[in-house]
Amino acid sequence: MTQLRMLSLCSGIGGLDIAAEMTGAIKVVGQVEDIFHVRGDEFGPVDIVAAGFPCFVAGTLVETDNGPKPIEHIEIGDQVLTHACRYRPVNAVMKRQALTTAKVRVMGVARRARRFRRNRHIRGGPL
Repeated sequence: MTQLRMLSLCSGIGGLDIAAEMTGAIKVVGQVEDIFHVRGDEFGPVDIVAAGFPCFVAGTLVETDNGPKPIEHIEIGDQVLTHACRYRPVNAVMKRQALTTAKVRVMGVARRARRFRRNRHIRGGPL
């Protein structure tokens, strides 16, 4: 079976990537966090480009240089800890009202998920 090649843009902690690869039909060929530094040819041909902005519920704690802060209180200029373990200033904030929310429980992928969590520093919020 030929696998489809997927490029993942701004995929947060990689939940979609893990799920896509678990199907066996998709191979993630790259994960891009900063779309301003992509040449376009470094991943070869791709069949699927998946992109999105990760959303977090109110109350989710974000690690700042002054300690944890609820995401709804994050402001432009706050220094937040990134996936690369360094503090960077927030340059934009977004707010969205969801019509519904869902609690997702993932089972059976612990060994595989460990690879994606290695440098992630997102503190879970209430769900």
